[in-house]
Amino acid sequence: MLRIKNIKALSTGLSAAFAKIQSIDVEDIPFGIGGFGEVYHCLQINGKQVAEKQVVKIFIDNGNGSAQKGFKTIQKLQLKLKAKQSLVRQNLNRDLINVYPALKGVPQFSFTGLFKGALVLGYSAHNLLSLGFIEFKDILEDKQLNRDYQQLPLIDKMLIAYNLVSAFNILKDLLYIHADFKAEAVFINLKTRECAIIDFDSGAVIVNQADKPSTWGTRQDWLAPEINKQLAQFSNNQGSVKVDLWSDAWSVIIGVHYLLFLCHPFFYLSELSERSMSAYFNKFEWPNVDPKFSYFSNNHQHVYLKYKNFVLKVLPENIRDKLAHSINKGYALPSTRASYGALKTVLKTTQSPPLIELFETSGNYFDGVNPITIRWKTKRANNVSINNKTVKFNGIITVKPIMETIFSLTADNNFGKIKKQIKIGILNKLPIIQKFHAHKSLLTDSTPAQLSWQIQNATRLFIDHGIGDVTLKNHVMVTPRQDTIYELTAVNYFGKKVSKKIKLTVSKVAPDIKYFKTSKSILTDKTPALLSWEITGAYKILINQGVGDVTNRKSTEIFSLKDITYTLTAISYFGVKSNAVVKVFVSKDCPSVNFQTSAVFIQSGQSVELYWKVERANSVEISPKLGQVPFEGRKMIKLLKTCKFVLTAKSIFGHKTQSTISIQVLTVVSLKMEDKLKINSKMEVPSIKLQIDTAPKRLHTNLNISIPKLNFSKK
Repeated sequence: MLRIKNIKALSTGLSAAFAKIQSIDVEDIPFGIGGFGEVYHCLQINGKQVAEKQVVKIFIDNGNGSAQKGFKTIQKLQLKLKAKQSLVRQNLNRDLINVYPALKGVPQFSFTGLFKGALVLGYSAHNLLSLGFIEFKDILEDKQLNRDYQQLPLIDKMLIAYNLVSAFNILKDLLYIHADFKAEAVFINLKTRECAIIDFDSGAVIVNQADKPSTWGTRQDWLAPEINKQLAQFSNNQGSVKVDLWSDAWSVIIGVHYLLFLCHPFFYLSELSERSMSAYFNKFEWPNVDPKFSYFSNNHQHVYLKYKNFVLKVLPENIRDKLAHSINKGYALPSTRASYGALKTVLKTTQSPPLIELFETSGNYFDGVNPITIRWKTKRANNVSINNKTVKFNGIITVKPIMETIFSLTADNNFGKIKKQIKIGILNKLPIIQKFHAHKSLLTDSTPAQLSWQIQNATRLFIDHGIGDVTLKNHVMVTPRQDTIYELTAVNYFGKKVSKKIKLTVSKVAPDIKYFKTSKSILTDKTPALLSWEITGAYKILINQGVGDVTNRKSTEIFSLKDITYTLTAISYFGVKSNAVVKVFVSKDCPSVNFQTSAVFIQSGQSVELYWKVERANSVEISPKLGQVPFEGRKMIKLLKTCKFVLTAKSIFGHKTQSTISIQVLTVVSLKMEDKLKINSKMEVPSIKLQIDTAPKRLHTNLNISIPKLNFSKK
C-alpha cells in the first residue's frame, strides 16, 4: 500500500466524506497507465476505508505542461459543479448526481501531494466498477456482454441515451468541452439502465460559448469531422487542434447511435474518411445507401438491411429525424447538429413515469409486539422514498408505528412521479402479567431466591430495587438483606403499563454461638493463647481488639501484654448479631533472681567474679558496666574502686525484680626501710596498722578508714 501525503485538496462538494482530505492510500500497482498518467484503486482516505469506493488518477507530464493543464481543467470544472450542486439542492432538494446519473464519474476531489517522494497532481472519482458499471468498450467487444446489452428493450436503451444527453446538456451549461468522448469514456450499468461519463481532464472549461480551445484526446471514430480534417493536416497527429461545444455535440450524436444500435451510423461503409464521406453525401443521406456504392461494405449487406428496416420502421420517428438531421446536415455544418435540449425532448417522449409494481404489508394493524413488514417493487425509478426517506428501488422493511400511520411510497424519475399509500392501524392491548412468582418467600441464608414471570403484550419489563430492565429474561436471582417488596412492571410498545408485586421476607434469627473459649486464661510467657469457637447461622464473624474478620476460620492465636477482654460478634446474612466474650489475664509474678559475688572486699586492681541466675524474666540488665546479660551467667570484673552492682530483671508483662551487690576496694600503702621518713609531728594521724616486709623492703598498710593525705620528706 502506497500513501499520498502532505495533501492540499479541493472537494467538489458532492459528498461529505471528501470534505477534508489529509492522506490517500492506494494499491502498490496502478491498474491503468497512459500518456495522461496512472490510475490506482484507492484503499483508504484519512486512514479509513470509505463507503464510496474511489479511483485515483495521478497526472504525468508529457513535457508540454499536460499535467498542469489537466489539473487546472479539473479544478475549474469542480467549482462549476459545486455551484450547480448547490442550485439543484436548493430547487429540487436532491443531489446533482441523483438528478443527472450520467455524472457519477465526475471528480469528487482534486489534490496536490507527495507520492513516492515527488510532488504530484491528481483527482479522485467514484469506482464505477464497484457500483455495477461496465466499460462500454467491453460491451462492444465482448460477445456475451454484447448479447446482454442487445437484449435490453429499446425503451431502456433510449433511457440510457437520455441520461447521457442530459449530462452533456449540464456540461454545456457549465461551458465545459469534453473533447475526447468515446466508447472508453462511457460506462454502462445494465441493471439500473444508467451510463456514466469519465476522463474529464482531457477537456477544457471555456469562458464564452464561441471559444475554441486547443485540446483533444485520441483519434477514434466518435471524433467530429472538423477535428479529423484538422488532424489530416498534421503529420503524426502533431499540431494544434481546435475544438468547440459543437465538437462534443457530434460525439454525443455518435454515442447515442452506439447506445441504440451498438455500432457507428456508417458501419456499412468500408472506410470512414474524408473522401468516403464526401462521396457518400454527394449521393445519399443516412440511413440510406445503395449496395452498389463503391464504399459500401458487402460483408455488411445482410446486417444493413435489418438495420435500415429497424431505423425506418421501429425507431421512433422524432428520434430518427433528429439523428438524421444531425448526421446529414451536421456532418459539414456543426451548428446544424441537434442541441442537447432537442435530443432530450425527443428521447423524453419515449419514456414514462416510474411504475410501482408492488406495495403491500404483512398486516393492517400493529399489535405492539409483532412488527409489520412492508414490501415494495418499482420500475424505471430514479428515486424511491417512503415517507420522504430514500429507500432502494426494491426492498423490504419492518415498522413498529406508535400510532395509526399512513406510509407513502413515492417513485420518481425525470419523466414523472407516482405515489401509493398504505395505512397501518394500532391494536393497543394492555400487557398481561400471567405470573410473577418467587420459588421461596422466606430467605434463611445467602442462597438467592429466583423470581420468574410470564408476560403477554409487553415490549419492555422492569423490576425495581436496582434490578432494572429484564425485557430479554424470564427469571432473575435476588438476595435481599431485609424484607423487600419487588414490583414487576410490564410496558407495551405504546407506553401502557401494568405492575405486579411480590414480597420476600428474611430470617430474623441470630447466629448460634455454641462456644467461644481460650486455650489458657492466664498468659505466663510469650507463648500465645488459642481462641476457638463454633457457630452456626453466621454470614460474618468478627473479633475485636485488632483481631478482625475471622469469618472462614475456626480459631486464631492471640497474645497480650495486659489483661484483655475479647468479644466475638457473629452476624447473620440479614444483619442479626450474636456476641460472646472471653477474658485473658497476664501473669503478675515478678522474676526470681539469684545474684552473688566471689568477694565483697578486694584490693584495688584485683578482680571479683559476679554470677547470677534469673527465672521468669523477659530481660536482664546489670549496671554498671555489663548492660543486657543472659538469664544465667558468670563474669570476672577488675575493680580499682568500690562499686555497687544492680541486677534488674523484668518479666514480659512489665513486672520488675532488682538485686544489689556492693564490692569494697581497699587502698594499700608501701614504704621502703632504707628511706628515712619524717612525719610531720603536728599532723594528727589516725590509728594505723603497719606491716613490715623486710624481704622486699616495702611497707604495707591496710587502712580501715579513709586516710588524709600525708606529707613525706627524705632526710
